[in-house]
Amino acid sequence: MFENMTFENILEQMLDDVSDELDKREGSMIWNSLAPAASQLALHYVWLENVIELVFFDTAPDEYLERAAKPYGVLRKGATTAVRSLKCLDDKQIRIEVPIGSRFFVESANLYFRVTDSSSETEYQKVECESLGLAGNTDFKGEKLLALDNIYGLATAEIVDVLIPAQDEEDIESFRKRFFVKLQKEAFSGNKEHYKAWAEEVKGVGKAKIYPLAYGDGTVKIVIANSNLEPATAELVAEVKKYIDPDERQGEGAAPIGSKVYVESATWIDIDITGELVLKEGKNINDVIFDITPTLQRLFKEATFADGDSSTIKLAVIANVIFSAPSVLDNFNIMLNGNLGNVTPNENEIPRIGQINFTLL
Repeated sequence: MFENMTFENILEQMLDDVSDELDKREGSMIWNSLAPAASQLALHYVWLENVIELVFFDTAPDEYLERAAKPYGVLRKGATTAVRSLKCLDDKQIRIEVPIGSRFFVESANLYFRVTDSSSETEYQKVECESLGLAGNTDFKGEKLLALDNIYGLATAEIVDVLIPAQDEEDIESFRKRFFVKLQKEAFSGNKEHYKAWAEEVKGVGKAKIYPLAYGDGTVKIVIANSNLEPATAELVAEVKKYIDPDERQGEGAAPIGSKVYVESATWIDIDITGELVLKEGKNINDVIFDITPTLQRLFKEATFADGDSSTIKLAVIANVIFSAPSVLDNFNIMLNGNLGNVTPNENEIPRIGQINFTLL
């Protein structure tokens, strides 16, 4: 918009307003007097261009988009901590319970975990990572923990499952997209978008689908996937239920009075891929699987809980991913789940890579 308002152009305009009877050459008194002002004006036009970018929602950077979205009730999701299950054994390999607040250290990841509950109603105790972000989701299977407290009878401790996955701070473009959804599909008074927003506000929830009147008048079914777009654990399902409708129909949570909420986890659907390949020299099938897996995982996540045709896993797209792999020269008879056609997951299913079986030509 202000691309023509450069130092040179501004100075030229200023000199044009001065009589030609005076010395306006570079280095003259007039030129030296006007040049600093022209420089400052050019700088202000640069800032003005930036200010315009800051105030429009489609171009506003981090801090300014957060400030713009806040009055609409949309807050950027911050980084969260992982909640895991903890297995503690004595020297006879019998499970024991450790005191709440006990701390453990994972040396390989340089992470600390703190016990947050007793195990009176569950097989394992819960621990929460003391560091924010995805590092808390790391697989520590088989790795022994270092206890930072003196715990009577403890021989070994091991972190097992991820109950509520951690997430990094929401990236700016995902936040912008969610903000636009809020503006375009206004959530209010307990409508579908409101229930979706409530569910996705809960720590560890990635996406939610809403089914009004699923089990009769006054009922709402919410199906959730975790922040990794995987099926949710029973603990995460319980957290969503507690936040939205802890005391059924009483309006004690986010849901209005009279609304009975059912929360369920999504389920997996495996996508098996078969076909015939011609490989480039020196390549093998493991190379192909290594090449295509990241792209397939990204496509499947994009299809999770997507609207309409976007949720369909398209055979042509998968075949093109395989054909484009650096290790593949050509491909034939690519099939998904044994069929020469697309795969459309059911409403509550999350696609994931199943068996990959290729034969070489």
